[in-house]
Amino acid sequence: MARVHYNGTIELQVPIDHAYKFFTNPTNIVSVIPGAESAEVFDENNFRVEVMSGVGSIKGKLHLNVRFKRKDKEKIIIEGEGSGLASKLNFTLDLNLRSPKPETTGIEWQFDGAISGIVGTMGSRVLDPVAHRIVNDLINTLRQKIIAL
Repeated sequence: MARVHYNGTIELQVPIDHAYKFFTNPTNIVSVIPGAESAEVFDENNFRVEVMSGVGSIKGKLHLNVRFKRKDKEKIIIEGEGSGLASKLNFTLDLNLRSPKPETTGIEWQFDGAISGIVGTMGSRVLDPVAHRIVNDLINTLRQKIIAL
């Protein structure tokens, strides 16, 4: 089993209420996931996403079940599990929102994941660059979409 951990901060030029509204809408979350091909929203807290992804020579679909564990103005926790690529994945994304100035939202984020199966055995030398690229793509897409909302 491989474990990944990433964290960082981003600052968005939108009010905190705008950011909160974006991050607590399943459709918006799906829109920033790299490779998301389809989604099914069950209710305001639970949804399923199919993602086309690949690690090394292994490519295919991941089927993710995602839920909001917490949706407070200052803290949002998103959890999920899924399978695909002959592997299983569990993850948690913590978002801590703050408003350093009136029209700005600062976000401290942390992603923790565990991957078992074929992808989990590839090791950090193969897995880390792919996961890092996915996280960067997600953040770049997020910056564009949240301002457009």
